[in-house]
Amino acid sequence: MRILLIHNSYNHYSGEEAVVDAQIALLKAGGHDVQTYMRGSSELKGLRFGHAHGFLSGVYNRRAVREIREIIGGQKSEVRSQKPGVVTNGTADCRLPTADSFPIDIVHIHNLYPLISPAILPVIKSTRQLKNKPTYDIPKTQDPIHTHPASSIQHPASNHQITNSPPKIVMTVHNYRLICPNGLFFTHDEICEQCSGGKEWKCITRNCECSLFKSTGYALRNFWARRKRYYLDNVDAFLCLTEFQKNKLVENGFPAEKCFVLPNFLKASAKEHQGLKQGFALFSGRINAQKGFDILAKAAAKLPGIPFRVAGKGSSDYITKVTIPTNIEMAGKLPKEEMEEAFTQASFLVFTSRSYEGFPMVFLEAMAAGIPVIAPRMAGYPEIIEDGVNGLLFNPGDAEDLAKKIEMLWNDPELRARLGENGRKRLETHYSPEVYYKKLIAVYKVAGLSSPQ
Repeated sequence: MRILLIHNSYNHYSGEEAVVDAQIALLKAGGHDVQTYMRGSSELKGLRFGHAHGFLSGVYNRRAVREIREIIGGQKSEVRSQKPGVVTNGTADCRLPTADSFPIDIVHIHNLYPLISPAILPVIKSTRQLKNKPTYDIPKTQDPIHTHPASSIQHPASNHQITNSPPKIVMTVHNYRLICPNGLFFTHDEICEQCSGGKEWKCITRNCECSLFKSTGYALRNFWARRKRYYLDNVDAFLCLTEFQKNKLVENGFPAEKCFVLPNFLKASAKEHQGLKQGFALFSGRINAQKGFDILAKAAAKLPGIPFRVAGKGSSDYITKVTIPTNIEMAGKLPKEEMEEAFTQASFLVFTSRSYEGFPMVFLEAMAAGIPVIAPRMAGYPEIIEDGVNGLLFNPGDAEDLAKKIEMLWNDPELRARLGENGRKRLETHYSPEVYYKKLIAVYKVAGLSSPQ
């Protein structure tokens, strides 16, 4: 299967970027030909009017539209990429579809803002492709973990005809940006769904981004995409991370038959977990009001005998407003290796977010390390963390209830070990690379594709 993956990366490497990278590697390991069209928000930093350019390109980016049309249509773009087989910063290299190549089966979309824009979606659907597809010599039972040798792919002849058959479009929905202009359903330190139902102007009147220019830009690009029906008329399958997220899309007019639930995935860690050993309560994430760090601090103050370790960065303006008890160690943002070590040393993970996060990768990292998770009873979190099975749930925003759950786990090492082991098993049965791969290929087929034999 030939897949074009499109993604606008953020300024900083995030959980979403990790998911994109892992998905590319998984599909390639399954024997599929994966090309990428990548742009980066960091491109705006060198521009004099970067914010204005970001707003305009989020509505319509002429360059992105032209280059996507060339890629889908099989026209060779100028060779400017230095990475073979990759479209870097929107420029195609000679391994992208040309007149001597073959058509793309599926376009997999991740993030389109601010430098690609959903205006490319109708272009993908309207651009004619080359007709004859290649024959792949891939076993019927594909192994997504072991890469098939390049010699097993039989490349096509060069005398193709033109066809009007467009590739299918599948989109991973990492957040709520298809409905909410800022993508979070969260503003001014509280949950907000006021833009639901096509009321994007609420983002302006509430000044959700604390900048009228930015709030207006976000609202207008969402309004334009909805008015032009870019997503509804062109995307064949929406991959939601939870049932909660899927329901939000359906409530806002997205066809239920096009919405599928495909959670994130992670390979189980080979490191041994703590078991009955006692370490510390771990918090991993940005230190701000959205992540609920102040809720954690209040709970920790009630439990002076329990050590807490906080791994993450935050603004000094916010941190100075929070009273941090002495039993909290502020470790800062840790390198990957040190973060993995922290998970294996921790007794459990405490997750205190006030918002509807899509699918926190820290949940899977905790499961991989064999430690339980304490999370708020809201959004899609109970779908991942089942109360009393692989973790505990507390009432959202309630530091008193959170403290009780922390104390319960701290004082019961056997309960911790049981919940942690259940979490590790759940990772293997629900969120492993193998499970994800099978579900993803199944969605590709439902969207109108057959995995080549």
